[in-house]
Amino acid sequence: MDFILDPLWEYCCFNLFPPFELIWYCPRCKEHRQATKKLDLWKLPEILVFHLKRFSYSRYLKNKLETFVNFPIHNLDLTKYVKTKDGESYVYDLYTISNH
Repeated sequence: MDFILDPLWEYCCFNLFPPFELIWYCPRCKEHRQATKKLDLWKLPEILVFHLKRFSYSRYLKNKLETFVNFPIHNLDLTKYVKTKDGESYVYDLYTISNH
């Protein structure tokens, strides 16, 4: 059931937040510093919307992506990705798809 979670997690971790040190410009000391970023989920909404990227852009071109997305229709469980242990279950069912 993790087939959608693995690509989402990989995208978030490696594309948005590289796994290794980042060089960051500190506005306080006005110097470049080594830094890391961290993303935590504390609570998820009752209705969760995924907007998937449709195009790949380069400097001069735009290409439509043809990537197949395999998504569970029932019981997408994101509970283990939420930091807060409030006892809530974050399980989602697919409600609609807009493909254009």
